[in-house]
Amino acid sequence: MKVIFVLTVSLISSLALAVDYPYPMKLISKSEMNYLTPENTLFSARSCQVAKDLACSDRALTETFLQYSIEFFEDPADRNLLLEFVDNIVFSQIVGNQPFKDGSVIIQVEDTFEDGSIHQMGVPFIQENGLWKVTNQFSADPDFADFLHYVPATSELFDGNKGNSDTNELLRYTAPLNKKIELPVGTSDYTMRIYYGKTIIKAKVK
Repeated sequence: MKVIFVLTVSLISSLALAVDYPYPMKLISKSEMNYLTPENTLFSARSCQVAKDLACSDRALTETFLQYSIEFFEDPADRNLLLEFVDNIVFSQIVGNQPFKDGSVIIQVEDTFEDGSIHQMGVPFIQENGLWKVTNQFSADPDFADFLHYVPATSELFDGNKGNSDTNELLRYTAPLNKKIELPVGTSDYTMRIYYGKTIIKAKVK
């Protein structure tokens, strides 16, 4: 019987990993909420945020992260600002899931906002007392920055190749914002900020 049980659990785990990305964010009711997997914790947290239920949202955090959040805001009422960012999201999807450090798992969430901007962030989870919770322990880890991506609204981007819409879908700029830019005398460098399309392979950009 133990062998059958192990095989069954192994089969279920394999099926759980066979997920096609991306897939839409799922909003669930309180009766459906649990913290048994990183995905369930994410769905629970986002559903609480949409419902403007801060106490409910807090249950998705590790004890350390919750304490940090409480101490960060001088006025406890200001913590409700943490719930407001979801008001301007028009579409949200899960675009990836991968192991990170110290047994953690990062789920990549992509939110599209009303202004057309796209925010992609990694949400890190660790197990605490047998439950998966959102942690802030990697907030200063330089490797974690690889999971943070932002694409401004199209109106904020400069088309480097006027008249060629195909090229502009692949490459736009926020600096410079014009074909010609004047710099102060003595300037030795200038930061160029480039935003490339999703079909571009990041590792090959030089």
